[in-house]
Amino acid sequence: MKKIVIISALLAAGMLTGCMGGGSKGGKGKKTSTESSVYVDPETAARAIEAAKQYPIAQVSGTTTLFPDQSQNIGHNANDAYTNDYLMLTTVQKVLDRQSGQNIDVNIEWSCDTSDSFVKELLTIDDKHQGLFFLYKAEQEHDFSFNAKLTCGEAEAQELTFKVHLMDKNLVFPSMSIADIYKINEGNNGFDLVDYTGDYGYYKANNDNFGFCCVEVKGKLIYSSPDGNWALIADGDRTIQLYSSGAGRPLTKTQYPALNIGDTVTVEAELSSYKGNAQVSYIFDISKADVTIEADTDFKALHGTDFDGMHYWEGNLMNSLYSINGTYVGGSLKDNSGNVVSDISQLANARFTFEVVVDGKTLGIAYDYHVDRNGTEGVFDAYKNKLTNLKDGDAVKISGVLRFAGKADKGYKQNQNYTSWNLVPYLAEHFA
Repeated sequence: MKKIVIISALLAAGMLTGCMGGGSKGGKGKKTSTESSVYVDPETAARAIEAAKQYPIAQVSGTTTLFPDQSQNIGHNANDAYTNDYLMLTTVQKVLDRQSGQNIDVNIEWSCDTSDSFVKELLTIDDKHQGLFFLYKAEQEHDFSFNAKLTCGEAEAQELTFKVHLMDKNLVFPSMSIADIYKINEGNNGFDLVDYTGDYGYYKANNDNFGFCCVEVKGKLIYSSPDGNWALIADGDRTIQLYSSGAGRPLTKTQYPALNIGDTVTVEAELSSYKGNAQVSYIFDISKADVTIEADTDFKALHGTDFDGMHYWEGNLMNSLYSINGTYVGGSLKDNSGNVVSDISQLANARFTFEVVVDGKTLGIAYDYHVDRNGTEGVFDAYKNKLTNLKDGDAVKISGVLRFAGKADKGYKQNQNYTSWNLVPYLAEHFA
Protein backbone atom coordinates (compact mmCIF):
# COMPACT_ATOMS: atom_id res chain seq x y z
CA MET A 1 0.00 0.00 0.00
CA LYS A 2 1.39 3.37 -1.00
CA LYS A 3 1.71 5.73 1.94
CA ILE A 4 1.94 9.44 2.56
CA VAL A 5 4.25 9.99 5.48
CA ILE A 6 4.34 13.43 7.06
CA ILE A 7 7.33 14.04 9.27
CA SER A 8 7.63 17.23 11.23
CA ALA A 9 10.80 19.26 10.91
CA LEU A 10 11.48 18.81 14.61
CA LEU A 11 11.20 15.03 14.66
CA ALA A 12 14.87 14.37 14.04
CA ALA A 13 15.89 16.97 16.62
CA GLY A 14 13.52 15.44 19.15
CA MET A 15 15.08 11.99 18.68
CA LEU A 16 18.56 13.37 19.21
CA THR A 17 17.85 15.38 22.34
CA GLY A 18 15.29 13.08 23.90
CA CYS A 19 12.53 15.67 23.25
CA MET A 20 12.26 19.38 22.78
CA GLY A 21 11.61 21.14 26.05
CA GLY A 22 11.83 24.54 27.65
CA GLY A 23 13.38 25.29 31.01
CA SER A 24 11.67 24.85 34.38
CA LYS A 25 9.22 27.52 35.41
CA GLY A 26 10.28 27.34 39.05
CA GLY A 27 13.60 28.17 40.73
CA LYS A 28 15.36 31.45 40.86
CA GLY A 29 17.80 32.01 38.05
CA LYS A 30 16.78 28.91 36.09
CA LYS A 31 16.15 29.13 32.35
CA THR A 32 12.56 29.60 31.28
CA SER A 33 13.06 30.11 27.55
CA THR A 34 11.23 27.65 25.31
CA GLU A 35 13.85 28.34 22.66
CA SER A 36 16.42 26.12 24.37
CA SER A 37 16.66 22.38 23.74
CA VAL A 38 17.01 20.31 26.92
CA TYR A 39 16.82 16.62 27.57
CA VAL A 40 13.42 15.32 28.67
CA ASP A 41 13.45 12.03 30.54
CA PRO A 42 11.32 9.18 29.15
CA GLU A 43 8.73 9.40 31.93
CA THR A 44 8.14 13.09 31.30
CA ALA A 45 8.12 12.51 27.55
CA ALA A 46 5.47 9.80 27.97
CA ARG A 47 3.29 12.21 29.94
CA ALA A 48 3.74 14.78 27.17
CA ILE A 49 2.55 12.29 24.55
CA GLU A 50 -0.53 11.43 26.62
CA ALA A 51 -1.26 15.14 27.04
CA ALA A 52 -0.84 15.81 23.30
CA LYS A 53 -3.48 13.16 22.56
CA GLN A 54 -6.04 15.40 24.27
CA TYR A 55 -5.32 18.34 21.96
CA PRO A 56 -7.22 19.02 18.68
CA ILE A 57 -4.42 17.62 16.53
CA ALA A 58 -6.81 16.82 13.65
CA GLN A 59 -9.45 19.37 12.64
CA VAL A 60 -11.99 19.69 9.85
CA SER A 61 -11.10 22.81 7.86
CA GLY A 62 -9.15 24.04 10.88
CA THR A 63 -12.23 24.38 13.09
CA THR A 64 -14.09 21.21 14.13
CA THR A 65 -12.05 18.70 16.16
CA LEU A 66 -11.84 15.08 15.08
CA PHE A 67 -11.63 12.41 17.81
CA PRO A 68 -9.79 9.11 17.39
CA ASP A 69 -11.86 6.12 16.22
CA GLN A 70 -15.00 8.26 15.85
CA SER A 71 -16.07 8.68 12.25
CA GLN A 72 -17.39 12.11 11.34
CA ASN A 73 -19.18 13.28 8.21
CA ILE A 74 -17.29 15.98 6.33
CA GLY A 75 -17.86 17.83 3.08
CA HIS A 76 -21.36 19.20 3.78
CA ASN A 77 -22.55 22.19 5.80
CA ALA A 78 -25.52 22.34 8.18
CA ASN A 79 -27.82 22.73 5.18
CA ASP A 80 -26.42 19.56 3.63
CA ALA A 81 -24.64 21.42 0.82
CA TYR A 82 -21.12 20.65 -0.39
CA THR A 83 -18.30 22.56 1.31
CA ASN A 84 -15.08 20.82 0.16
CA ASP A 85 -13.81 20.40 3.74
CA TYR A 86 -10.13 19.61 4.24
CA LEU A 87 -8.21 18.28 7.25
CA MET A 88 -5.81 20.41 9.27
CA LEU A 89 -3.20 18.09 10.81
CA THR A 90 -0.82 19.20 13.56
CA THR A 91 2.77 18.00 13.15
CA VAL A 92 4.23 19.56 16.31
CA GLN A 93 2.07 19.92 19.43
CA LYS A 94 3.46 21.94 22.33
CA VAL A 95 2.25 20.81 25.77
CA LEU A 96 3.01 21.98 29.31
CA ASP A 97 4.09 19.24 31.67
CA ARG A 98 2.83 20.49 35.01
CA GLN A 99 5.06 18.20 37.07
CA SER A 100 8.31 19.49 35.57
CA GLY A 101 7.11 22.88 34.41
CA GLN A 102 8.55 22.21 30.96
CA ASN A 103 7.01 23.18 27.63
CA ILE A 104 7.54 20.13 25.44
CA ASP A 105 7.12 19.60 21.71
CA VAL A 106 5.49 16.31 20.76
CA ASN A 107 6.08 15.33 17.13
CA ILE A 108 3.27 13.81 15.08
CA GLU A 109 3.76 11.71 11.96
CA TRP A 110 0.68 11.23 9.79
CA SER A 111 0.10 8.47 7.26
CA CYS A 112 -2.68 7.54 4.86
CA ASP A 113 -3.32 5.67 1.64
CA THR A 114 -2.36 8.00 -1.20
CA SER A 115 -3.65 5.60 -3.83
CA ASP A 116 -7.21 6.34 -2.68
CA SER A 117 -8.93 8.12 -5.57
CA PHE A 118 -10.60 10.53 -3.12
CA VAL A 119 -7.22 11.93 -1.96
CA LYS A 120 -6.24 15.08 -3.84
CA GLU A 121 -3.07 16.32 -2.16
CA LEU A 122 -1.17 16.90 1.05
CA LEU A 123 0.27 20.37 1.69
CA THR A 124 2.51 21.98 4.26
CA ILE A 125 0.47 24.85 5.67
CA ASP A 126 3.06 26.12 8.15
CA ASP A 127 5.89 24.73 10.29
CA LYS A 128 3.45 22.99 12.62
CA HIS A 129 0.56 21.98 10.36
CA GLN A 130 -0.21 20.18 7.16
CA GLY A 131 -3.44 19.98 5.20
CA LEU A 132 -5.02 16.91 3.62
CA PHE A 133 -7.35 17.74 0.74
CA PHE A 134 -9.90 15.52 -0.99
CA LEU A 135 -11.52 15.01 -4.37
CA TYR A 136 -15.19 14.85 -3.48
CA LYS A 137 -17.36 13.12 -6.06
CA ALA A 138 -20.93 13.53 -7.27
CA GLU A 139 -23.36 10.92 -5.96
CA GLN A 140 -20.56 9.08 -4.14
CA GLU A 141 -19.79 8.97 -0.43
CA HIS A 142 -16.64 7.44 0.98
CA ASP A 143 -15.14 6.20 4.25
CA PHE A 144 -11.55 7.23 4.82
CA SER A 145 -9.12 6.58 7.67
CA PHE A 146 -5.67 7.92 8.48
CA ASN A 147 -3.18 7.47 11.29
CA ALA A 148 -1.13 9.60 13.67
CA LYS A 149 2.08 8.49 15.39
CA LEU A 150 3.03 10.64 18.38
CA THR A 151 6.65 10.59 19.48
CA CYS A 152 8.77 12.39 22.04
CA GLY A 153 12.36 11.39 22.67
CA GLU A 154 12.85 7.92 24.12
CA ALA A 155 9.26 7.45 25.26
CA GLU A 156 7.19 4.75 23.62
CA ALA A 157 5.38 6.06 20.56
CA GLN A 158 1.59 6.21 20.62
CA GLU A 159 -0.58 5.63 17.55
CA LEU A 160 -4.08 6.94 16.88
CA THR A 161 -6.54 6.24 14.07
CA PHE A 162 -8.94 8.86 12.78
CA LYS A 163 -11.92 8.30 10.51
CA VAL A 164 -14.01 10.55 8.30
CA HIS A 165 -16.97 9.92 6.03
CA LEU A 166 -16.76 12.03 2.88
CA MET A 167 -20.17 13.25 1.74
CA ASP A 168 -20.96 13.65 -1.93
CA LYS A 169 -20.26 16.70 -4.07
CA ASN A 170 -23.89 17.73 -4.43
CA LEU A 171 -23.33 21.16 -6.00
CA VAL A 172 -22.90 21.80 -9.70
CA PHE A 173 -20.47 24.46 -10.92
CA PRO A 174 -21.41 25.43 -14.51
CA SER A 175 -18.41 26.41 -16.61
CA MET A 176 -18.36 30.11 -17.52
CA SER A 177 -15.78 32.43 -18.96
CA ILE A 178 -15.03 35.76 -17.32
CA ALA A 179 -16.84 37.39 -20.24
CA ASP A 180 -19.89 35.22 -19.52
CA ILE A 181 -19.96 36.52 -15.95
CA TYR A 182 -20.01 40.11 -17.22
CA LYS A 183 -22.61 39.48 -19.95
CA ILE A 184 -25.20 42.29 -20.15
CA ASN A 185 -28.91 41.46 -19.94
CA GLU A 186 -31.44 42.11 -22.70
CA GLY A 187 -32.60 45.29 -21.01
CA ASN A 188 -29.05 46.64 -21.20
CA ASN A 189 -29.30 47.73 -17.57
CA GLY A 190 -27.35 45.13 -15.63
CA PHE A 191 -25.70 41.74 -15.67
CA ASP A 192 -27.52 38.82 -17.23
CA LEU A 193 -26.68 36.56 -14.26
CA VAL A 194 -28.28 38.93 -11.72
CA ASP A 195 -31.90 38.70 -10.61
CA TYR A 196 -33.15 42.26 -10.09
CA THR A 197 -36.62 41.35 -8.83
CA GLY A 198 -35.52 41.10 -5.18
CA ASP A 199 -34.72 43.88 -2.74
CA TYR A 200 -30.99 43.89 -3.47
CA GLY A 201 -30.49 42.39 -6.90
CA TYR A 202 -28.19 39.42 -6.66
CA TYR A 203 -26.86 36.53 -8.72
CA LYS A 204 -29.41 33.87 -9.63
CA ALA A 205 -29.01 30.70 -7.59
CA ASN A 206 -28.32 27.68 -9.78
CA ASN A 207 -28.44 24.80 -7.27
CA ASP A 208 -31.59 23.65 -5.49
CA ASN A 209 -29.79 23.21 -2.16
CA PHE A 210 -27.60 26.32 -2.26
CA GLY A 211 -29.00 29.83 -2.53
CA PHE A 212 -26.16 31.31 -4.56
CA CYS A 213 -24.76 31.21 -8.07
CA CYS A 214 -21.97 28.65 -8.42
CA VAL A 215 -19.49 28.82 -11.30
CA GLU A 216 -16.36 27.22 -12.62
CA VAL A 217 -14.20 29.89 -14.22
CA LYS A 218 -10.73 29.72 -15.74
CA GLY A 219 -8.16 32.47 -15.97
CA LYS A 220 -4.49 33.35 -15.82
CA LEU A 221 -3.40 34.35 -12.33
CA ILE A 222 -1.89 37.82 -12.62
CA TYR A 223 -1.84 38.95 -8.97
CA SER A 224 -2.36 37.63 -5.45
CA SER A 225 -2.25 39.83 -2.35
CA PRO A 226 0.51 38.88 0.12
CA ASP A 227 -1.99 38.10 2.89
CA GLY A 228 -4.12 35.88 0.65
CA ASN A 229 -7.22 38.10 0.85
CA TRP A 230 -7.74 38.61 -2.88
CA ALA A 231 -6.29 37.88 -6.27
CA LEU A 232 -6.86 38.63 -9.96
CA ILE A 233 -7.33 36.23 -12.85
CA ALA A 234 -7.60 37.31 -16.48
CA ASP A 235 -8.80 35.91 -19.78
CA GLY A 236 -7.85 38.11 -22.72
CA ASP A 237 -8.61 41.68 -21.67
CA ARG A 238 -11.24 40.72 -19.08
CA THR A 239 -10.24 40.41 -15.43
CA ILE A 240 -12.10 39.38 -12.29
CA GLN A 241 -11.25 39.43 -8.62
CA LEU A 242 -11.02 36.34 -6.43
CA TYR A 243 -11.91 36.96 -2.79
CA SER A 244 -11.13 34.54 0.05
CA SER A 245 -14.40 35.41 1.81
CA GLY A 246 -15.98 33.13 4.42
CA ALA A 247 -14.42 29.95 3.06
CA GLY A 248 -11.71 30.35 5.66
CA ARG A 249 -8.77 29.56 3.37
CA PRO A 250 -6.47 32.43 2.38
CA LEU A 251 -5.49 32.59 -1.27
CA THR A 252 -1.92 31.44 -0.77
CA LYS A 253 0.20 28.66 -2.25
CA THR A 254 0.20 26.78 1.05
CA GLN A 255 -3.57 26.49 0.79
CA TYR A 256 -3.88 26.33 -3.00
CA PRO A 257 -0.67 25.06 -4.63
CA ALA A 258 -2.02 25.94 -8.09
CA LEU A 259 -1.68 29.66 -7.28
CA ASN A 260 1.40 30.41 -9.36
CA ILE A 261 1.55 33.84 -10.96
CA GLY A 262 1.35 33.38 -14.71
CA ASP A 263 -0.35 29.97 -14.59
CA THR A 264 -3.90 29.26 -15.70
CA VAL A 265 -6.19 28.10 -12.88
CA THR A 266 -9.67 26.66 -12.61
CA VAL A 267 -11.72 28.18 -9.80
CA GLU A 268 -14.89 26.70 -8.30
CA ALA A 269 -16.72 29.38 -6.35
CA GLU A 270 -19.86 31.44 -5.97
CA LEU A 271 -20.41 34.85 -7.52
CA SER A 272 -20.85 37.86 -5.28
CA SER A 273 -20.24 41.58 -5.21
CA TYR A 274 -18.90 44.22 -2.87
CA LYS A 275 -20.34 47.69 -3.33
CA GLY A 276 -21.44 46.58 -6.78
CA ASN A 277 -18.02 45.29 -7.83
CA ALA A 278 -18.11 41.68 -9.02
CA GLN A 279 -16.13 39.04 -7.14
CA VAL A 280 -15.61 35.32 -7.34
CA SER A 281 -15.91 34.56 -3.64
CA TYR A 282 -16.52 31.75 -1.15
CA ILE A 283 -13.99 29.76 -3.11
CA PHE A 284 -14.48 26.00 -2.95
CA ASP A 285 -11.40 24.98 -4.90
CA ILE A 286 -8.56 26.23 -7.09
CA SER A 287 -6.67 23.82 -9.31
CA LYS A 288 -4.30 23.98 -12.25
CA ALA A 289 -6.32 24.31 -15.45
CA ASP A 290 -6.16 21.82 -18.30
CA VAL A 291 -5.83 24.66 -20.81
CA THR A 292 -3.58 27.68 -21.22
CA ILE A 293 -5.25 31.08 -21.30
CA GLU A 294 -3.53 34.18 -22.61
CA ALA A 295 -4.16 37.42 -20.78
CA ASP A 296 -3.60 41.04 -21.73
CA THR A 297 -1.85 42.42 -18.66
CA ASP A 298 -0.95 45.80 -20.14
CA PHE A 299 -2.48 48.79 -18.38
CA LYS A 300 -4.77 50.50 -20.87
CA ALA A 301 -5.05 54.28 -20.84
CA LEU A 302 -8.20 55.41 -18.98
CA HIS A 303 -9.74 58.68 -20.12
CA GLY A 304 -12.42 60.75 -18.47
CA THR A 305 -15.01 59.86 -21.08
CA ASP A 306 -14.35 56.15 -20.40
CA PHE A 307 -15.63 56.20 -16.81
CA ASP A 308 -17.61 59.40 -16.34
CA GLY A 309 -21.27 58.54 -15.78
CA MET A 310 -20.65 54.84 -16.45
CA HIS A 311 -22.73 52.31 -14.49
CA TYR A 312 -21.11 49.15 -13.16
CA TRP A 313 -22.15 47.05 -16.18
CA GLU A 314 -21.02 49.50 -18.84
CA GLY A 315 -17.82 49.84 -20.82
CA ASN A 316 -16.15 46.58 -19.74
CA LEU A 317 -14.60 48.64 -16.96
CA MET A 318 -15.03 46.46 -13.89
CA ASN A 319 -11.84 44.85 -12.53
CA SER A 320 -9.89 45.82 -15.64
CA LEU A 321 -6.30 47.11 -15.64
CA TYR A 322 -5.88 50.80 -16.39
CA SER A 323 -3.39 53.65 -16.17
CA ILE A 324 -4.30 57.30 -15.79
CA ASN A 325 -2.59 60.62 -16.39
CA GLY A 326 -4.27 63.22 -14.23
CA THR A 327 -3.89 65.94 -11.64
CA TYR A 328 -4.02 65.61 -7.88
CA VAL A 329 -6.91 67.14 -5.95
CA GLY A 330 -5.41 68.74 -2.85
CA GLY A 331 -7.10 68.03 0.49
CA SER A 332 -8.97 65.00 -0.89
CA LEU A 333 -7.32 62.35 1.29
CA LYS A 334 -10.08 60.58 3.28
CA ASP A 335 -10.27 57.58 5.56
CA ASN A 336 -12.68 54.71 5.01
CA SER A 337 -15.44 56.61 6.82
CA GLY A 338 -15.10 59.62 4.53
CA ASN A 339 -13.31 61.86 7.04
CA VAL A 340 -10.67 64.21 5.65
CA VAL A 341 -7.16 63.27 6.87
CA SER A 342 -4.14 65.56 6.66
CA ASP A 343 -1.43 63.08 7.72
CA ILE A 344 -1.29 59.86 5.70
CA SER A 345 0.92 58.27 8.36
CA GLN A 346 -2.24 57.81 10.42
CA LEU A 347 -3.67 55.49 7.76
CA ALA A 348 -1.15 52.65 7.71
CA ASN A 349 -2.95 49.30 7.50
CA ALA A 350 -6.28 51.00 6.74
CA ARG A 351 -8.37 51.76 3.68
CA PHE A 352 -8.33 55.31 2.34
CA THR A 353 -8.92 57.26 -0.86
CA PHE A 354 -7.85 60.45 -2.57
CA GLU A 355 -8.99 62.07 -5.81
CA VAL A 356 -7.45 62.89 -9.14
CA VAL A 357 -8.91 64.68 -12.15
CA VAL A 358 -8.63 62.90 -15.49
CA ASP A 359 -9.67 64.93 -18.54
CA GLY A 360 -11.81 67.11 -16.30
CA LYS A 361 -13.52 64.14 -14.59
CA THR A 362 -12.93 63.12 -10.95
CA LEU A 363 -11.69 59.61 -10.21
CA GLY A 364 -10.98 58.04 -6.84
CA ILE A 365 -7.65 56.38 -6.08
CA ALA A 366 -8.13 53.77 -3.35
CA TYR A 367 -5.67 52.03 -1.06
CA ASP A 368 -6.56 48.40 -0.32
CA TYR A 369 -4.43 47.59 2.73
CA HIS A 370 -4.35 43.88 1.86
CA VAL A 371 -1.75 44.68 -0.81
CA ASP A 372 0.73 45.66 1.91
CA ARG A 373 -0.74 44.54 5.23
CA ASN A 374 2.63 44.10 6.95
CA GLY A 375 4.27 47.13 5.37
CA THR A 376 6.79 44.94 3.56
CA GLU A 377 5.72 45.41 -0.06
CA GLY A 378 6.45 49.13 -0.41
CA VAL A 379 2.94 49.98 -1.62
CA PHE A 380 1.90 52.04 1.39
CA ASP A 381 5.25 53.85 1.29
CA ALA A 382 4.65 54.62 -2.38
CA TYR A 383 1.31 56.22 -1.48
CA LYS A 384 2.90 58.05 1.43
CA ASN A 385 5.84 59.37 -0.57
CA LYS A 386 3.59 60.47 -3.40
CA LEU A 387 0.96 62.22 -1.27
CA THR A 388 3.47 63.85 1.06
CA ASN A 389 5.00 65.71 -1.85
CA LEU A 390 1.97 66.36 -4.06
CA LYS A 391 0.35 69.77 -4.25
CA ASP A 392 -3.07 70.59 -5.63
CA GLY A 393 -2.97 70.42 -9.40
CA ASP A 394 0.27 68.44 -9.63
CA ALA A 395 0.44 65.88 -12.43
CA VAL A 396 0.22 62.21 -11.50
CA LYS A 397 0.49 58.92 -13.39
CA ILE A 398 -1.01 55.93 -11.60
CA SER A 399 -1.84 52.35 -12.63
CA GLY A 400 -4.04 49.73 -11.00
CA VAL A 401 -7.24 47.71 -11.18
CA LEU A 402 -10.51 49.59 -11.64
CA ARG A 403 -13.32 48.81 -9.20
CA PHE A 404 -16.87 50.04 -9.12
CA ALA A 405 -17.46 51.92 -5.85
CA GLY A 406 -21.18 51.78 -5.15
CA LYS A 407 -23.02 52.92 -2.04
CA ALA A 408 -24.58 49.57 -1.11
CA ASP A 409 -22.26 46.93 0.30
CA LYS A 410 -24.19 43.94 -1.03
CA GLY A 411 -26.04 43.53 -4.27
CA TYR A 412 -26.56 45.60 -7.39
CA LYS A 413 -30.08 47.02 -7.36
CA GLN A 414 -29.33 49.95 -5.05
CA ASN A 415 -26.27 50.77 -7.15
CA GLN A 416 -28.01 50.82 -10.54
CA ASN A 417 -27.95 54.60 -10.80
CA TYR A 418 -24.58 55.07 -9.11
CA THR A 419 -21.55 55.73 -11.30
CA SER A 420 -18.51 56.05 -9.06
CA TRP A 421 -15.20 54.26 -9.76
CA ASN A 422 -11.91 53.77 -7.92
CA LEU A 423 -8.53 52.87 -9.37
CA VAL A 424 -6.64 50.58 -6.99
CA PRO A 425 -2.83 50.35 -7.31
CA TYR A 426 -1.53 47.04 -5.93
CA LEU A 427 2.22 47.30 -6.57
CA ALA A 428 4.64 50.06 -5.57
CA GLU A 429 5.63 50.46 -9.22
CA HIS A 430 2.09 51.58 -10.06
CA PHE A 431 3.07 55.09 -9.00
CA ALA A 432 5.18 56.86 -11.66
